Amino acid sequence: MIGKNSFWMVIFSMLFVFLCYSQSIAQQISSSKYNIAILDFEGQGISDRETKILTDRFRGEIVNTDSFIVVERKKMQDILLEQGFQLSGCTSTECALEIGQILNTQKMITGSVGKIGKIYTVNVSMIDVETSRIDKTYSKDYQGNIEGLMQVLKIIALEIADIEIEGPNSKVPLYISGVSFLASVGFGAYSFFQAQDYYDKYEESRYYDEMVKYKNDAQKYDKYVLYNAISAGISSSFFLIYYRFYKRSIELPNFSVNIYQSDHHTIGIAINKRF
Repeated sequence: MIGKNSFWMVIFSMLFVFLCYSQSIAQQISSSKYNIAILDFEGQGISDRETKILTDRFRGEIVNTDSFIVVERKKMQDILLEQGFQLSGCTSTECALEIGQILNTQKMITGSVGKIGKIYTVNVSMIDVETSRIDKTYSKDYQGNIEGLMQVLKIIALEIADIEIEGPNSKVPLYISGVSFLASVGFGAYSFFQAQDYYDKYEESRYYDEMVKYKNDAQKYDKYVLYNAISAGISSSFFLIYYRFYKRSIELPNFSVNIYQSDHHTIGIAINKRF
């Protein structure tokens, strides 16, 4: 039998090992994140003020993904000033690579926001500093008010972080509501005929006990008919609403719906009407 002091020593030892292990795991997770820096976007057809606001918003969205170690803009500017390097006007890949080497980052992100007619176009590139190659370019077009670009930048940030983005393409709710409707109608029809059968038996019965039993059974199935009618009504409503929602979100060019999810947890829902 383990003594009291020995018991607590074992507990404390287990806690110590657990804490050390947790810290090791946390360090491994932290070290697996890329160090990145985001250069100010290049504005084409929009004001410098709007371009700066959009860049800051994009930087915040990247930070919110918790997938990278992002160099703060002020810290980045201070380091570059010490090296006699000007941050403003740096939009080329070569310039981004030079800044990445000075900042000792693994990845650099550059981007541009332009406007052609009524359409905004956003282009964002992730550059690998070591290989001097563009890993991937993310391009999105958007028609509407400039505020809608906030959601576009959020989508790009999630894509860069490899966080799954699911639009309204899943038909699971449609199938569930459809099956529920059919099941309610089927069981409702079964209950209806059962009720009618018990009512017939009730009228044909000559004994009091049987009459009471058949009447109770008939009333019970009457309730089932009512419950299933209500269930079928609710299911059909969900089916029609989701069907219309799903079709509109895909077919109408002036209406878009985006559902953002990370690890099956909904981050947010954006519903935009384009003009």
